[in-house]
Amino acid sequence: RRRFSMCMEPSSPPTHARRVKRPTTAAPSFAIATVTRNPHRFGAWLDYYRRLGAAHVFLAVEQSPDVVAYCEAHAAGFVTLSVASEQSNPYFTLIDRQEAHVNAALAGCAVHGVDWLFHVDDDELLHFCEPWEEVARRVPRDADCLVLTNVEAVPDHAGSDFTTISRFFLDDDLFLCYVNGKAGGRVGSTAASGSHRFTGVEWLGPLERA
Repeated sequence: RRRFSMCMEPSSPPTHARRVKRPTTAAPSFAIATVTRNPHRFGAWLDYYRRLGAAHVFLAVEQSPDVVAYCEAHAAGFVTLSVASEQSNPYFTLIDRQEAHVNAALAGCAVHGVDWLFHVDDDELLHFCEPWEEVARRVPRDADCLVLTNVEAVPDHAGSDFTTISRFFLDDDLFLCYVNGKAGGRVGSTAASGSHRFTGVEWLGPLERA
């Protein structure tokens, strides 16, 4: 099943990258950070985020040369690639690698002038029920971590994927996978906190909005 996300004292956020100044009237932007290994239908996944309005994708690629080739051929300028060396026990250090990648992506967002960063897996999609700009403007000024609730896709048949699925579980007692939602971090004032959270004040986005 695919997962869809719909609307500790922090360590210091990365400070080595200078943030691009954007006009105060500019619409808020967002980027995606993902660690991927042998993803399913990667091109369709990447195109989904392009159409959703992501300003950039920061991709850490592990043992997937086809993904690197695809990005170089079809996503130059949209995707920033980092290619990881082979891990002997990749599962046991996954959260550490994800957290390091998210912090690097936060620094990259500052360079690109991106306002928010979402960390999602390569089998997960964000869904906004209204334009992203409206979702972002609802976040309180003192909140640095926007949390979106998970819903879990229910395949109609063995060949189903996110382009055809129309049924979802809302009850997390029925979920097969991750139940804690996905989060976006406000660039410039937060850092990764584990694999799918950011430091600072959290705000849970309304499910009917995102």
